[in-house]
Amino acid sequence: MQQQVFKRDNDSSVYTISFFLSLGWMFIGPLILAVPYTVLFLNQNGGRIDLLESQEFLLGSFVPQLISYVLPIGLIAVIFRKSLKRDAIAFGKKWYLYFLYIVIGIFAILAVSAVLTLIYELLEIKGDSSNQEFIEVAVNSSLRPAVFMMVVFGAPIYEELIFRKFLFGFCEKSLRANRWIAVAVSSILFAFIHVASDPASYIFFFQYLGLSVVITLSYTLSNNNIYVPIGIHLIQNLLSFLLI
Repeated sequence: MQQQVFKRDNDSSVYTISFFLSLGWMFIGPLILAVPYTVLFLNQNGGRIDLLESQEFLLGSFVPQLISYVLPIGLIAVIFRKSLKRDAIAFGKKWYLYFLYIVIGIFAILAVSAVLTLIYELLEIKGDSSNQEFIEVAVNSSLRPAVFMMVVFGAPIYEELIFRKFLFGFCEKSLRANRWIAVAVSSILFAFIHVASDPASYIFFFQYLGLSVVITLSYTLSNNNIYVPIGIHLIQNLLSFLLI
């Protein structure tokens, strides 16, 4: 059955199904895996429900979230192995060009971030999104190794597969949309997802949008080679992690 459904990894229906399933799992997966984690946490703490609002419980949720990213990444690697292999071969043939894209992308993100920071300061907008603040607290906790794996590897790989490879495939192959429309949709949706859980963080949408536009452009300029945006996203998150 799997071979029949995914026989052609460039089929428009495959990208459509993969995008919506992956996006759905991004939200539902951590919740499903949080159930056994919650049960285990309550057993270890005498069933005290009040502790479910504690920082210890919230920080521990990084572990099931990491697992929820690793599982689909593994499945995607199997289903899209031919497509990923083609991208790897193409990257190897033009490694000098694609590495240049990655380096330019990193500096472009730093420049855009600096400009946006200045604008936010001029507008007297202080703080960070709730997502960023939570990550900063987690990085300085006992779960630093799990947070490192999640932030530096899990998120860049899984998010790029969803918002670049699958979403682009959905827009270009299923919707027959212009490439620049795909760039806009991918950039905006990626940015919104990072602030969607907290309305108070909507003001920081543009910080993520700047990052997203640069990464999305790198994908389209590299002829949709997934390893270029993954490389930029991974290095960006690594630098952010080390600076926290």
